[in-house]
Amino acid sequence: MRPIVSFCGSPTYQLSKYLTTILQPLTDKSRHKLQSTEDFINATKTVQIPDDYKLVSFDVKSLFTSIPLQLALQCTETAIRQSTDPLPLPTDDIMDLLNICLTSTYFQYNGKHYKQLHGTAMGSPVSVVIAEIVMQNIEERALSTCRQTIPLWLRYVDDTFTAVRHDEIDAFHNHLNEQNTDIQFTREVEENGKLPFLDCLVSHNDNSLRTTVYRKPTHTDRLLDESSYNPTSHKATTIRTLTRRAQLVCDSTDSLSDENKYLHRVFTKNNYNNDFIRRNTHRPTTTTETNDTATPTTTATIPYIKGMSENISRILLPFNIRVAHKPITTLRQLLTNVKDKDEPRNRQGTIYKINCSDCQASYIGETGRNLTTRLTEHKRATRKGQISCRKAMMKLPFALFVFCTAICLVSCFKCYQCVRKSLDVEEYTTKQCLKDQKIVDCINRNVSDPTEYACVRMHSVSDDDVEYEMRACYIKSICEERKKRCEDKAQMKEQKIKECTMTCCVSDGDTPCNSGFTVFNDPIAIPTMMLAVLCALKLF
Repeated sequence: MRPIVSFCGSPTYQLSKYLTTILQPLTDKSRHKLQSTEDFINATKTVQIPDDYKLVSFDVKSLFTSIPLQLALQCTETAIRQSTDPLPLPTDDIMDLLNICLTSTYFQYNGKHYKQLHGTAMGSPVSVVIAEIVMQNIEERALSTCRQTIPLWLRYVDDTFTAVRHDEIDAFHNHLNEQNTDIQFTREVEENGKLPFLDCLVSHNDNSLRTTVYRKPTHTDRLLDESSYNPTSHKATTIRTLTRRAQLVCDSTDSLSDENKYLHRVFTKNNYNNDFIRRNTHRPTTTTETNDTATPTTTATIPYIKGMSENISRILLPFNIRVAHKPITTLRQLLTNVKDKDEPRNRQGTIYKINCSDCQASYIGETGRNLTTRLTEHKRATRKGQISCRKAMMKLPFALFVFCTAICLVSCFKCYQCVRKSLDVEEYTTKQCLKDQKIVDCINRNVSDPTEYACVRMHSVSDDDVEYEMRACYIKSICEERKKRCEDKAQMKEQKIKECTMTCCVSDGDTPCNSGFTVFNDPIAIPTMMLAVLCALKLF
């Protein structure tokens, strides 16, 4: 069993990403490493393979989960010490941090927690770099100590393409497996002078290598259908990508012609008309040259709505904003959602709401940790009367705030990061107060809080019922005042959005209509509210 676990939101996720940026340059200097099919095509164009050699592909069995931790640490330290490039941290510190990442491999399955004891975690950002470092170490030792003459050795992650004399294949295979007992290779030898590698079918004829497109036996002709609810650009990209692959891989006119005929049948089978196929098949691939003075392009990802998204893309294009469309719902979301889900209280990155049991007042807060930990801190601060806690400032009886019924408004680490970048808690609170009537009486701290709050903070906690009722009424009046301020602030923000919308939309004779649309000279009409949303998202 090979557990594949997402490390997003895990305690060592950010550390793993940081170590990846440090260790990645160590793997870029290998002459055997391939990064794409194009690298493989370029590397085999001029290679001469004798007739008594056979093409062989070696593959590691379960690479990630087979790498011993000691081997991973040893190979990484060797690569660091052999490198002459400066590193941001001392070698010993890097190794200590890497050891933490490789040993903190916890995951949850069927409600139970496990720890991976052997191998690197599939899903950790640093595992890919570690696997590459280990493979480079093993192949260098194997090639430098083997007795056979190897004219070609190319590797994509754990899949290797090479040529070995036909009577020495077994000996070389055993030599590879002797490098480490945990890292074992399987092999595939050419048949009828042909061997598949990546998406290429390599033919060995007359001491040279010829390539054409390879498809697995399980391949179907199902592509993105023309009638699917996707942007036209995605459909055009499907045709251009397959056409470009044929031009890249097929090294003869006959094989390219056969591949183009096959692709045309497949495109027609997926309901593309001949005109659309022709326009995107013969459309040249353009590359955009960049320079230091060019304005950086901003990418905005929005859900795709047919007719609306295309207009938004054209409107934002002059502002150097590239719009990337994404589907609202995919089959992957509907059919592969089988992993254990964390409770919202246990997820990192939470915006939460705590209600008052005596009135409609509520408190909205945020935390980068899980909600359970944050609520425990709130309870402790309330009991101790710590001034840093908002509830402690209010000096309410402990029973007023129902911590056990706290509600998660946002419980996603990525969403939390987005909210932190674009909004502060006070803005989020204001939006929620106006949107959700249940939290309209919000007592969150604000720099513009009236001086009356100071009096509330100075009140001591007492069990006297009269004082309790007086303070409850006083708090309610403050909540009402708070609601009024929120409404005023929302009106000001709405006016600001309208001004921003008019500034962005009306120029060079473009005039706004009373029908709720802005008429453009291109001509394009788009609801003004949609542009207001884009302005509110700070895209302009």
